[in-house]
Amino acid sequence: MRASASPAPARWPRVPSSARLRVVSPGRPLRAAAGAGARGAALRFTVVAVPLVAALAAWRGVSYWEYSEGAYALTARMLLDGSSLYADVVAAQPPLLFYLAAAVLAVDDSLEALRAALTLPLLATGLLVALAVQRLTGNRMAAVVGGLAALVAPWTLHEGTLLMPETFAAPLLMGAALVASSPSRARWAGALAALAASFKLAFVLPLLALGLAAGRRRAYALGAGMTLAVLWALLLAAHGQPLVENVLAAQLQSGRHTPRLVAGLWLQAAWNLAPLVVLAALAWPLRRRARDARLLLSLTALAVGSGALLLTLVKHGSYLNVLAVVEPPLVALATCTAWWLVAPRIAAARSAAAPGPPPAPRRPTLARGCAALAVALVAAQSASLLVSPARPELFARPLSHAPHGRALSSEGVRTAARRLADCVPRPWARVNPFLAFVAGQPAPGGQPDRFIVRHAGVHATVRRRALVSAGTEPPCSRRAPNRLARAGA
Repeated sequence: MRASASPAPARWPRVPSSARLRVVSPGRPLRAAAGAGARGAALRFTVVAVPLVAALAAWRGVSYWEYSEGAYALTARMLLDGSSLYADVVAAQPPLLFYLAAAVLAVDDSLEALRAALTLPLLATGLLVALAVQRLTGNRMAAVVGGLAALVAPWTLHEGTLLMPETFAAPLLMGAALVASSPSRARWAGALAALAASFKLAFVLPLLALGLAAGRRRAYALGAGMTLAVLWALLLAAHGQPLVENVLAAQLQSGRHTPRLVAGLWLQAAWNLAPLVVLAALAWPLRRRARDARLLLSLTALAVGSGALLLTLVKHGSYLNVLAVVEPPLVALATCTAWWLVAPRIAAARSAAAPGPPPAPRRPTLARGCAALAVALVAAQSASLLVSPARPELFARPLSHAPHGRALSSEGVRTAARRLADCVPRPWARVNPFLAFVAGQPAPGGQPDRFIVRHAGVHATVRRRALVSAGTEPPCSRRAPNRLARAGA
């Protein structure tokens, strides 16, 4: 019996090429939406942050906060006057800080100009925190709040627009953390972190921590290594062996803090960082809500690596200003935690307002309670510094004898600078470089950084020469006109 022939297979009708559908990768619209969200968050942050930073600059004025700021500013002015860095004038930090300060002073030789220019890295830090929160939460409101919180975090508020290495390193390291989360851009993250480490050698610690969390470690290491090699080859070619003696040897010879002082500094750091650390730590059990797991890891690594800078407080001359580098990644993580804890409540409130049966009430959780207390403590510390900058009771740790606040108000600085403009005291050890800078007077002995000159053995010859030079100067030297008079202070 002959088998029946199988039916011919059905054929789909041919579709003209002009009518065929174009297959679009699902990643493109997501990336486009993320880019639009980032631009919107950046715009909203900028609109609010610019007047806030202007108000903070007016609040700070020309007040005196850090000894090192005056030494760095006076060194930068000496460069403009023709002194050779590390040869004629000693300095404890790499050259980038002094070059940038000298560029500002070349336009306007005043403390106000320096601090106005330094609002730019402060704004950049807040913007990068806002972008990090936007990428992790996808919420513009949380991003703007996080960016603004980064501007008024306790030690960022304390350091703010001061001429310090941390002012430049904070945005560079935050930028490195954002870029390091992308495997295709890991080499640029390494370059940014290397640039931050070139403002202060201790910042190699967060550089290494970010490298461990980078999407492509080899690319990150290559970018960091090439940047360090090229940049420091140029710096060594320009300054030679004195650069190594000033930046490395002198720092190693500066001595150690007493254990009691180190313990006090660590307790103060714990008081200021503890609420942010608690909030940031709560981000880990909530990590499944993060929209960019790689960025969450990168920010965590930066927070840990920056926190390791507290180990450098054992060295004589180191201070708590390093906390200004630790705060931005912690604020970003803390803001994400707060949003992830609050978002379900917001969704529940919206559901309750919608028609239908009301949702079951949510009870307060331990995590939400800890987060609320942490936010309140951080806000209280910053508010204390704003309201009473000379003696911020809540900013300083309990039972602390050191106020950790402002050393001299703007009016006090102007009064002291006017006196110094007419009379330079003879003893070299009694001339404050900050007041000398504001008064437009040179440092007696020609060395603004009195600390490193006095404590580093490699500067023994410079120290003797500075003491002899200062001792031969008259008790009072009138200089007319001076920079203070020209500024109308």
